[in-house]
Amino acid sequence: MTMPKQRLIFGLLVTFLFALSFPSVTSAVESDKNATVNLNDWAAVRALGLEKLKALKLKSADKYLNIARTLAGKKSTSSDEFNTSVLDLARLDEVRGRYWQALHEYNQVYSNLSQKPGSADDSKVAGLLADQGRINYLLGDLPQARMQLEQALVAFNKLNDQSLKKAQLLQDLCQVHLDFALFDRARGEANQALELSQKLSGAKSLETCQSLISLARTQLFAGQLVEAENYIRQAMAIAVDNSRMASLSRANCLDTCAQIYLNEGRSAQALTVEEEALALRQKILGQDHPSTGECLMTLAIISIAQKDFSSAKVFLEKAMTIAQDRFGQDSAKVAKVLAIQGTCAQREGSGDQAKDSFSKASAITNKLSELDNPLVKNLRSLVPGNSDAGQAFWQGKKSDTSFAIDPLARCITSLLNKGVIEPLEPPKGPQSVLATVAEPSPQPTANPHPQVPGPSQDSVNGNLKKIKFDRKYVWGAGIIILPIIVLVLYSVFANFFRSLKSSVRRPERRGPGKAAGNPSQNGSDKPAGKEGSSPLMSRFVDEDKVNKMWDINK
Repeated sequence: MTMPKQRLIFGLLVTFLFALSFPSVTSAVESDKNATVNLNDWAAVRALGLEKLKALKLKSADKYLNIARTLAGKKSTSSDEFNTSVLDLARLDEVRGRYWQALHEYNQVYSNLSQKPGSADDSKVAGLLADQGRINYLLGDLPQARMQLEQALVAFNKLNDQSLKKAQLLQDLCQVHLDFALFDRARGEANQALELSQKLSGAKSLETCQSLISLARTQLFAGQLVEAENYIRQAMAIAVDNSRMASLSRANCLDTCAQIYLNEGRSAQALTVEEEALALRQKILGQDHPSTGECLMTLAIISIAQKDFSSAKVFLEKAMTIAQDRFGQDSAKVAKVLAIQGTCAQREGSGDQAKDSFSKASAITNKLSELDNPLVKNLRSLVPGNSDAGQAFWQGKKSDTSFAIDPLARCITSLLNKGVIEPLEPPKGPQSVLATVAEPSPQPTANPHPQVPGPSQDSVNGNLKKIKFDRKYVWGAGIIILPIIVLVLYSVFANFFRSLKSSVRRPERRGPGKAAGNPSQNGSDKPAGKEGSSPLMSRFVDEDKVNKMWDINK
């Protein structure tokens, strides 16, 4: 292998390695952007953290928002800056699915602000009530969520607050009222939320998209499937760009659309749409996020409708892992997964396994102090002999649609009414195992997840040093590597063109006094007295000197 080829191969190898290290150069550019921020300036660091949070760059957001909280805490833990920083972290934890930690942080700020009288603080307290209600809903505590959200709405109306915060509150309250089967109230709240969103943020905003999703769900629960699908199409037309926030809104649209298709009996289309929603949530939020678990439960219900019980079991195993890790062993979410597992076993023909799943779910709900929790009512209604709906569920008969309180029960009822689910023999014996479970007595519910304290001062100071070190390291590596790459590339291309030039035949040199086109007497085109010499050698070597040296040696 010739030297130019070796250099060419070496240059290509170095170029390939540079391409692999391109993300480091990108991070250097980002670090340069962050380098303009004074890490001792609370407002600047917080603004950068909120920018990362808005872009759903959650690791960077966590880093900077923690630094902002530490900076605010150095002054006073009762200052407005500190409360604001804690609220920022609560919203970050909510996005990441850390609902217990988010609830702890919301409660902390609520306790601080409720002790300060003033109109501005009253508005913040109303917003915190809405935040607490939304988190309790996500944790499955529906009665507590309903009480807090309704109190927040009264406070917003009293303050005549017409902000996007109120629009979000109306969306959350709409979903809670749907779970309590208060369809008219839910529809009115969804319409108000849509009106506020369009007025304040525009008809093509993501807030408007979410309001349209809420309206679609009200129509879905009311059985108006054509209207529900129209609202979802409008929402999908808004969530079209490739940003992470828009992708999450699109996932919410797809999830609702899958439920519409399932209620229409189009289970194959429902499965395709829900799988796309699952892929989006997994990519943006992670494999173990609670919203990913909700998608898995919906996919399990769709698989039950298609009698694909093996796939349903796989989905439910993953959903159970997420529910136990994120909510606790005795949470309402775990009870819901158990209920779907019982439904799967019952439809597959495994009556004993179905009883065991429903028995575990009922035991969990008996520990809940909220006797008016719709989930508790649904599970009890599935106990044979407790209600007409429960008896219909076990016998595979049609049932009253008033049984449909939450999406799980509504889906089961819809499948029964459409005759999709085949009848199964009712359990034998005068009374089932579930019917023997004692009625719950009100008692405080232990938090399955102890509150995790925030990062210490030392850890945040370590983050500050790490940021500075990482920036110096990236730039130092770039300063060393880039000149080497430039020199190597220059050498490779120079050798390449030199070898290309030398491969082309050059015109022959003429001897002195010889006219162009006149050959020498011996018939050769070579200069007289220099036979056998090549044009290339005569260019670099003085052949007269060489000949003299040859004569001396002789």
